[in-house]
Amino acid sequence: MLYRNRYRIARGALWALLLLAALVLQGTVCNRLPLLGVSPLLLPVAAVCTAMMGSAEFGAAIGLAGGLLGYLGGGAAALFIPLLCLAGALAGGLCSQYFTRSLLPALLLSLMTLLLCELPVWALRCYLGHAPISALLRVVLPETVYSLLYTPLLYLLSWRISFIRRS
Repeated sequence: MLYRNRYRIARGALWALLLLAALVLQGTVCNRLPLLGVSPLLLPVAAVCTAMMGSAEFGAAIGLAGGLLGYLGGGAAALFIPLLCLAGALAGGLCSQYFTRSLLPALLLSLMTLLLCELPVWALRCYLGHAPISALLRVVLPETVYSLLYTPLLYLLSWRISFIRRS
């Protein structure tokens, strides 16, 4: 049984390494290279690019893994866990039913994911008085655009992993 599933296991391990690498790069390298005072969020983009390669259930599992990884890694709010799970399920479901698995849907779904993950956290921080309303224009929007610049690379890596011999 293990012999028949070895390629599925290899793909899963490589996608897990992609998420882990995105988290490590986001926390170490990208924090040292801010653009306009913001750093990119690589983990949500990597999670949605990986979630596009499967079904809605696969996307939800990848989103949950990415959200937990980001929270336990200290780089994300706890609210990212259910939001990234929802974004992964949407990305997987939309790509398996309506979209093709190409770069343009990856960009659109990455934009959706980044806004879905960042806007509620920003609204909660504004409500609690920890962030001004102007942080939307100074932080959230530039961070979203900066994160979208990494989508082609992360999509290409995830797409290439999906072509490991399918059984």
